[in-house]
Amino acid sequence: DPEQGLVVKQGRSVYVILSKGPEMVGVPHVVGLTSRQAEILIENNFLVVDSVLSAADAKTARGRIVSVIPSPGTFLPKGSMVTLTVSEGAQKVRVPSLIDKSLNEARAILQDAGLSLGEVSFRFNRYLPAGRVIDQHPLERTPVELGVTVDVVVTNSIQ
Repeated sequence: DPEQGLVVKQGRSVYVILSKGPEMVGVPHVVGLTSRQAEILIENNFLVVDSVLSAADAKTARGRIVSVIPSPGTFLPKGSMVTLTVSEGAQKVRVPSLIDKSLNEARAILQDAGLSLGEVSFRFNRYLPAGRVIDQHPLERTPVELGVTVDVVVTNSIQ
């Protein structure tokens, strides 16, 4: 008091209120919570969810928070924005066709797809050349998580 910009006589008292700056609040620990739980907790801490990203994460269940930016425990001015990343679960791939491939070709195709060769069994077939894949499980185009094994049946020439 008096208001800013007013001229006062010399010797008059001027009262000044010093600001400590904006009120600071901590980013809450929300990793592992559902996105709705995280949003509520963030809003209760006077922060704003700026954006919600998604990412494949085999270790975190689908719909759960994987990360928050800035990191939990960081102090920000009230009303600041935070970004959440929600898990889509493990990344899925479609099983490629291995039919009529050699065992080595099948192994390479699976490795390129992020999968691995599982159990190999053999079945006699007089009409097909030996050493070719004639069946597989899971079947081609089946969506599976990365790293899954695919079992195959290979022809042989011995009954």
